[in-house]
Amino acid sequence: MRATKKQPIRIAVFNQKGGVAKTATVFNMAGILAKSGSKVLVIDVDSQANVSSSLLMENMADYDEKHGTVGQMLDEVMTLKDIIEVPSRINDAIIKAKICIRDGGAAKWRGIDVIPANSRLQDLKVEDMDDEDSLYAIRDAIGMIRRTRKHAYDYDYILFDFPPHLGELSVAVLAASDHVLVPATVDSYSMNGYGELMDTVESIRAMGLNPDLDIIGVFFTMIQPLQKYDRSMYQDVREQLGDAFIDTPIRSNSNAKLAAHIGCPLCWLKRTAGVTQDYIAVTEEVLCRCGVLKKGEHLPNLTNGAGKSLSGRLMG
Repeated sequence: MRATKKQPIRIAVFNQKGGVAKTATVFNMAGILAKSGSKVLVIDVDSQANVSSSLLMENMADYDEKHGTVGQMLDEVMTLKDIIEVPSRINDAIIKAKICIRDGGAAKWRGIDVIPANSRLQDLKVEDMDDEDSLYAIRDAIGMIRRTRKHAYDYDYILFDFPPHLGELSVAVLAASDHVLVPATVDSYSMNGYGELMDTVESIRAMGLNPDLDIIGVFFTMIQPLQKYDRSMYQDVREQLGDAFIDTPIRSNSNAKLAAHIGCPLCWLKRTAGVTQDYIAVTEEVLCRCGVLKKGEHLPNLTNGAGKSLSGRLMG
């Protein structure tokens, strides 16, 4: 299922609180979208570079073998820092992620490209927040992505993995986004982070930086359905948020950590696992809200799980 070729759907995965599985969401959504036939660009906005490290694991191994180094590739790559300085360099920053989906199999490109991050992003400042050229550098750079003989840059989706705080770089990326998707955990701190994010999005709209930016939905991650606290708060937040709530929680499961550790998204690593089906369901709901899928329509090439949904278990 493909979005409009000339206008990829740009989704910022963000919560102004850490530890809510933002990176796991980007990592696994990218895999699901690519496996369904879409071309995906993941842009890492976080100086910790976790999604870069997972998606580019095989690329880094090849780099180390070629150069006799250990984990040095990300130190040498171009990042958003370079793109903000010279937006036209965005094409040179894109790396085609090589992913191995089975033991002994070949690592190859499967539809996911990455603009990576490294520690140099930590101190990045957008030079002049009052200067539109600086503020809109990322938005403008995305418009400069071009097809070349080497790379078929024709993206259906662009996913941004944010750091857990709001800074100048985050504002510039939100100015380049269409939608904000909000992972949250079942605790008051996470929901406070969501409240702060709502204020941020409203401010960005009110200032005219991105009048069409919206929060496409909030969903819970790392749910323990048997814990009374998780069940109670899930039901409360579901009522409070109404249509903003995505009624498809992501269960807590060690397979998600394993997938990130070995650099293979869940849709390839554990195709029928419950946590994989959770991420597929969230992705499909997001695409419904973007107008790409109709209600009840499913992405192709994905294994559908069976059994009662986790949401049903949480609601009794």
